[in-house]
Amino acid sequence: MEVPNVKDFQWKRLAPLPSRRVYSSLLETGGQVYAIGGCDDNGVPMDCFEVYSPEADQWTALSPLPTARAGVAVTALGKRIMVVGGVGTNQLPLKVVEMYNIDEGKWKKRSMLREAAMGISVTAKGKWGRAEGGQREGSGGPRGKQVETNSHLLWAVEFSAMSLQTPCVQQNGAPPTTTPQPLKSALQVPPPPGTYSGC
Repeated sequence: MEVPNVKDFQWKRLAPLPSRRVYSSLLETGGQVYAIGGCDDNGVPMDCFEVYSPEADQWTALSPLPTARAGVAVTALGKRIMVVGGVGTNQLPLKVVEMYNIDEGKWKKRSMLREAAMGISVTAKGKWGRAEGGQREGSGGPRGKQVETNSHLLWAVEFSAMSLQTPCVQQNGAPPTTTPQPLKSALQVPPPPGTYSGC
C-alpha cells in the first residue's frame, strides 16, 4: 500500500460555522459532517444542528435538537444519528437520548440512559451501539454538586428493521445473551450488572 507523502497535505480555510460555539460534537457520516449542540459565548448549551457539505463548502441548518445541550456523545447507526447524554441548560448531566433520521429530517426521543452523564464514550458496530463511562452528578462540592467518574455500561442498543434484541446479563459473568422482543423502540436499557433480566 502506498502511503501519501506528508507534503501532499495542506491546510485550507473552509466555510465557518453559522454561529460561534464551544463543546460542540462533530460526526462524519455519508460523506457529510454534522455539528451538534455546543455552548454559546455565555456558556449556555445550544440546540443548533447543522450539516457541512464538502462539495459545496457550505453549512446548512437542520431541525434543531429537541434538547439543548453541549458535550454530547454521537454515533451513526445507518442513516440515523444517535445523540447521547451531555450537559443541559441547568449545567447538569443529562439522561436524554435522541435520534435523528437523516432521510426523514426528524428527531425522535429514545429510551434514556440508566444515569445522567456527560463525557460519555459511544461506539457503534453494525446495528449495535454502546454508551459507557463518562461523568455523572454526585453529592457534595460547591452548592452540593460535584461530578464523579462513571465506569460502567450506561446504555446498549441493537437496532434492526425487523426485530429488537434486548441484552441480558448473566449472574455468573458469562457473556450477554439476547432474547427477541417486539419492535417498540430503537433503544433498550440493560439490567444492572450481576442481575437476571427475566430472559
